[in-house]
Amino acid sequence: MSKRRGSSNNAAVKFLKKRVQPNQGISLQELTDQLARLPPRMRTQYGSSAESLKQFLSQFPKVFVISKRGNVYVRARSRRATSTHNGTTTSHSCPEEDDVTCLTDVRGKVYRIFSVYGFISVKYPITTSVYFDVKVFENAQHRSLRTSGLQVGDCVILDAKLGPKECEARFRASRVTRAPTATPSSSPCPSLRGGNGGGKGKAVAHLVNQYGLMEKVKPNYGSIKFGPNQKERAFFHADAVDESLGTSVKNLQDVLTVGDKVRFNAKRTKKPSGKFKWEATTVSLCRSDDRSCSGESDGQQSGNEVFMSDEEYDIQDLLQAKLDEYESREEDLKESPLGCADWDAGSGEEDSSVQGNRSARDILSEWERRRKLAGERGFLYPVTEAVGTVKFGPGRGLTASAAVHVTYLEMELVDNLLWEVADGQEVCFDAVQAEDNKWIATLVWIGQRPAKPPVGDSEDIFNRITNKIFVRAKSVSKGEPGPCGDFNGEETLQNVGPGSPPAQFSISIYEDAKGIIVQTREGTATCEVREIAAPRKVDFTSECFYKDGTVFSGDLNEVLREGDLVFLDYMVGVKGKKEQTVCDLVWQGRKPSGVRKTSPEEFGNRLQIDSQDAENLLCFEDLETARAEEASRDTSRVPLDTELPEDTVLSRGTGASSSVSVTGLLAGMPAETSTLSNRMRSPGTRNEPSARESTPDLSFLPAGVDDEVLRRLARMAAAEIVAQRESLRVVLCDVGAQTIDEGPSSKPGSTLFVPAFVDVSTQTLSTGEIISKELFIS
Repeated sequence: MSKRRGSSNNAAVKFLKKRVQPNQGISLQELTDQLARLPPRMRTQYGSSAESLKQFLSQFPKVFVISKRGNVYVRARSRRATSTHNGTTTSHSCPEEDDVTCLTDVRGKVYRIFSVYGFISVKYPITTSVYFDVKVFENAQHRSLRTSGLQVGDCVILDAKLGPKECEARFRASRVTRAPTATPSSSPCPSLRGGNGGGKGKAVAHLVNQYGLMEKVKPNYGSIKFGPNQKERAFFHADAVDESLGTSVKNLQDVLTVGDKVRFNAKRTKKPSGKFKWEATTVSLCRSDDRSCSGESDGQQSGNEVFMSDEEYDIQDLLQAKLDEYESREEDLKESPLGCADWDAGSGEEDSSVQGNRSARDILSEWERRRKLAGERGFLYPVTEAVGTVKFGPGRGLTASAAVHVTYLEMELVDNLLWEVADGQEVCFDAVQAEDNKWIATLVWIGQRPAKPPVGDSEDIFNRITNKIFVRAKSVSKGEPGPCGDFNGEETLQNVGPGSPPAQFSISIYEDAKGIIVQTREGTATCEVREIAAPRKVDFTSECFYKDGTVFSGDLNEVLREGDLVFLDYMVGVKGKKEQTVCDLVWQGRKPSGVRKTSPEEFGNRLQIDSQDAENLLCFEDLETARAEEASRDTSRVPLDTELPEDTVLSRGTGASSSVSVTGLLAGMPAETSTLSNRMRSPGTRNEPSARESTPDLSFLPAGVDDEVLRRLARMAAAEIVAQRESLRVVLCDVGAQTIDEGPSSKPGSTLFVPAFVDVSTQTLSTGEIISKELFIS
């Protein structure tokens, strides 16, 4: 009974398959209507309704596919081997694209590739595109897709899920691996084979994923040895090499050396009778963790080499002699030994013009010799509103300078790095090497790459950036006298402000900036630029203001009001902590053309001159500072209006009290000015030698002395000080221990003793003025 039911099911399947196959995507309802031709018993058993027909078809998933919309497709057996479980069909047996949300073990072909991401085209089970990045390719074994050996046109196997609708690719891959036909252990793809027949007469037209060793490395070309006993040869040009940093190089000696292991694809040359029978189309360095490279070395065979005939080996010596003839030249070959016109694209007609033995490195321009990065991945750190730093490479050990006018966020130009870019923002960028380990980004983008020229065509951008950001001050010529020079013949001034290397300055250029007028005058005006992090005020004159493309020669008050919008081009120069702004063009309406503006070089020279003038002023400031420090080395000195005599004696108490004693001493005081000294001596104190060892008796003042007496005495002392202020020196003494100030008398052999003026907070007596209520005599 079961056999009979199985045979009837097979008959129904064949019947339905014949109806669906010519009408792929037929609806269940239309298919139910066509079952009306069946006998009533079979129609009732298999297809009396659309629902029952769907249940019947679902029992044969290897034959029929039912979409979510109720359309029926037939799977073809011709592609069943390429799928894991469900098999594959022709393009006519694909379900509707809108119903597919995931792809599993699907075959595709790479049609676009960058350093960290790429795109794959899929033809089955639906026609669509898939986005993938380096993290999902071969279990994240590679840092860059360009150095992984993956090329445009390679077949891959992928798993993918539905991605965002606004993206270029409809699906995003979760796993991507090379198709088995692209591995060295398998035979080349049928599309890469040439010739006919098998055996010895079979000729291979292409090589895929071959491995070899670098034999010769020249600036513009090189050769690879591979095959059994490393006897096969393949030549290549510099533009076929994917540098480890992910861009095509011009000087192969910068990235390759003799003996390096490389992976390459190659095609047969036009003249295979020579030594070089192969021309490598893509060459990439083998990574240290590439297992396919580790098993091959000199003398080993991988099982996928191309063998030469015995006749070809017989002429090997003759071909080697021919190769040595080319290698004896110190300059690059002007013509390919294989007859290829593009062997050296840059030296086709220079044979007669090149004098002497110039190498290819000399023939190449400075721009062509610079190393370049394309589509590199890094992390942007803004430094100012106009300049940032991109860190990249292993451990983020390399840096590239990025300017705001080459930075794009989602296809739009960034106006301010500090406002719009976060620290450590992941970016992709193109860069050119300026100096050793110093790079300058010519294009930085977040998201999709803008439609800008490739890095190889960005010479103008590179030169413009270097002139804008990295304008450096010229070094002060050696041997010139310093700005401080010889001043008043004092040798000590040569040590003031030791010389240091000239500070470097930077210039930032802003074009088409928007400003708001904040103040206007007759011939000048001030606008505030609000496009930068901290609003900057820029002054300009009527000579640089243009109205609708013509210069305005009248009063600025007539055309500009507070709050008006203007456009301006200006530059900001920074040297050290000083900032200077220059503005040569401000306009409203149409922007004028051909206006003479200050160049960055002229602005840099101006900054250099201003900085030298500032250094000259700084030297005089250092002089005054040095003099002040010299005068304040002894904290007891106080500046006076007159120059201090050389025989001045300083006195300082040893007590710990913070009280200050103010003592007036006269060096070489004349007889008529000794009245103050006599009045300031306490009774019982004599100008005798024995007084040095004795302490003055301060008990002469009665305990109940009147305050009025003390005030009069203080006024008398103050009057004497005012009278003698031209020759009087005031000394501050710490008298917390009630010491006696000793000074030389005007008479030889005599000593002058002056008691201290005790005060809780006595004022400095530089002018002779004194507050009587604050002065006391102890």
